[in-house]
Amino acid sequence: MSVPAYIAGDNTGPKMPRLGEKERDSVGIKFSGSVMRGEKTVEQGLREAAVRARDGEAVVTGARLEAVEQDEDGVVARFADGAAVRADALVGADGVRSTVRRLLFGDDAPPFAGQIAFRCLIPRAEAAPFMGAGNAAVFVGAARVFNRYLIRGGELVNVIGIARASGWQQEGWSTPAGVEEFVEQFQGFHGDVIGLIRRAPATSLIKWGLFARPAAQHWRQRRVLLIGDAAHPMLPFLGLGAATAIEDGIVLARAMGEAPDIEAAFALFQRTRAGRVETVRAQSVRQGEIIQASDPDRAALTDAPAQSTAIYDYDPGTAPLVP
Repeated sequence: MSVPAYIAGDNTGPKMPRLGEKERDSVGIKFSGSVMRGEKTVEQGLREAAVRARDGEAVVTGARLEAVEQDEDGVVARFADGAAVRADALVGADGVRSTVRRLLFGDDAPPFAGQIAFRCLIPRAEAAPFMGAGNAAVFVGAARVFNRYLIRGGELVNVIGIARASGWQQEGWSTPAGVEEFVEQFQGFHGDVIGLIRRAPATSLIKWGLFARPAAQHWRQRRVLLIGDAAHPMLPFLGLGAATAIEDGIVLARAMGEAPDIEAAFALFQRTRAGRVETVRAQSVRQGEIIQASDPDRAALTDAPAQSTAIYDYDPGTAPLVP
């Protein structure tokens, strides 16, 4: 089925051009749901991988890091429960509010980006009357964007709405939200948007503030490295935040195989990744500015970063390592 890449928020103006089949294949997006799946949570996937590796202790949850110590031979991570783990190196992949980053470089809390996100999961059967635009669609409007697509092999619809806001006081990324609050943020949008929001399970609808900053100048300190949002947080308007963290992992593995020691590998990794993640970060900001324009139907939507395959062509497995 061919579906529009974007739909104007008021459903009256011109729509963004559709990506052709060839273009969508090259980006890796198939709106049939064959790619956009969430069969397992990340934690479940990691646990299963650990079992397959015959190391049931490889994944430990509920541990709070309190200190990191380094010497010439390795790193010691100390946790709130008194446990201590020693290893050759430590990689901090602990998000935009990274504890590892704070312990290495001091506390520099990321600023609020002026955006609030809402999210819920709706059973496909309940969402069916409001899925006329296809299995995946993005609705855009002034200061707001609404995205929904199938996950778990088509069993659920993942619903995300992002709206500009002047402030955010709550902690965490899963603050309970109300259905009417969500509806209010998207008044004036297409009826399918409002219909889906009203199907949101009241017990699992959440909201969170978006926080972002430029990539850290320093991602590493001797045998400790930051990756993902801990090193280079970005806004979600290109959907590449998690992708760039996965890219980090692949490039890091390659750097570890090429460099003579851990510190050299970490330096090689940062040199290789810095340009790529800054490009994605800046283009994500630009994408948000375009699709949340005061009149997105008049914005230069065909020039939006998401309409180009170039940013998606990056291959972390073959991209040159920067000496």
